[in-house]
Amino acid sequence: MAQPVPVSAQADQPPPEQASPQKAAVRKASFPDERIAQVSPDLAYELQARIFDQTVTGALAGAGLSVTLIGSVLNDAPPTIWGSVVCFAAAAYVAGAGNTALVEGLFSGQPVLKRLKIYQVLAGMFMGMAIGVLSYSVFVTGQQRTADAQVATQP
Repeated sequence: MAQPVPVSAQADQPPPEQASPQKAAVRKASFPDERIAQVSPDLAYELQARIFDQTVTGALAGAGLSVTLIGSVLNDAPPTIWGSVVCFAAAAYVAGAGNTALVEGLFSGQPVLKRLKIYQVLAGMFMGMAIGVLSYSVFVTGQQRTADAQVATQP
C-alpha cells in the first residue's frame, strides 16, 4: 500500500506523466527547488548586517590574538607584527562602517547592497593582510629562534 504524500511535497513535483526518466533521476540527485518567491525581500539586508557583525567580531578577535601573541610567544618579533593589529582594527572599522551605511541606506530608502560590496571587500582585504603580517612575523621569529639555538649549541 502506497504511503500518502504530504500536500506540500506534491506541489513541488510535476505530475509523473510529465516527468521524463532523465529528469526524474536528476531531480532525485539534485537539491530540491528553491522557493525564491517565498523568501522575504528583507532577508538580503538581514544577512548582510550579520556578515558585517561577524566580520567585526572576527577582526577584533584577531587583533586580540595578535596582542596576546606579541605579549607572550612573539615578544621578540620584529616591529612589523604591530601591522597585524592595525590591519585587524582597520577591518573591524570598515565592517562597522559598512553596517552603518546599510542602516542609513535603509532608513533613507536608497538601494545599498551593491555599494556595501565595497565595504565587504575592503574588510576582507584588511583581514587577509593582517593574517599575512601575523603569519610572516611568526615565521621570522621562528627562523630567528632556530638560528639562535644553532649558534648556542656550537662550541
